[in-house]
Amino acid sequence: MESSKLTTNQITKLLHDEINQMTNADHKKFATEREIMERFSVSRMSARQILNDLVAEGVLYREKGKGVFINKRIIQRSQYIYSFTESMKERGMTPSSKVIELKKMIPPELARLTLGMEEGEFCFFLKRLRFADNEPFALETIYTPVSLVPELENYDLAHDSFYRILEEEYHKEFSYNKEVISAIEVDGDIAQQLYGKDHGISLKVLDILYDVNQQALEYAESWYHAEKYSYVSISLKR
Repeated sequence: MESSKLTTNQITKLLHDEINQMTNADHKKFATEREIMERFSVSRMSARQILNDLVAEGVLYREKGKGVFINKRIIQRSQYIYSFTESMKERGMTPSSKVIELKKMIPPELARLTLGMEEGEFCFFLKRLRFADNEPFALETIYTPVSLVPELENYDLAHDSFYRILEEEYHKEFSYNKEVISAIEVDGDIAQQLYGKDHGISLKVLDILYDVNQQALEYAESWYHAEKYSYVSISLKR
């Protein structure tokens, strides 16, 4: 039995942290209300609220008549900039990628303006299907100026990290990234790549990465498998 002086919010955070530290725990049955009551010396109402909060945060899910289970397939947006590979490994998942397309092209107007490119200037267009534990995770498209990474075609982008290439090969120092997230219905190629069917619901993420000189390094659009994965945004106190 642990200290009854912990508040409901403190217990929720403690359990959230414990779940994040678990490995090979996806879909494992979690503690019941009674077990939480006994462990923390709290009322049934408090135990129920703790479980409800963890479900709302996406780290647990309920199955009617069976109980509460651990959901390790949560995408938690950090205040730090991580590559896809780093982010997945941090969550105990095995990342992999399939390059669908890599070519030089004139970028769409919005991408060109965001990247500060001249009219007629070429960019690299990279399209990859991302996997976590061999399951489709996201369809990603990246626009980046050829002048920024002229040898990009020489890298194995099915296994190498674009962020690693920017940092280590081209010595770019990241400052921040700007994201716009929206829930949308997808069809066509996106739905087929993510779901293997004609329609689905996706979390679309527009991601713009900036260096310390406020230069945009990439204009990326990604579509995440919203039926399996959730986003949690953490806001820090000012």
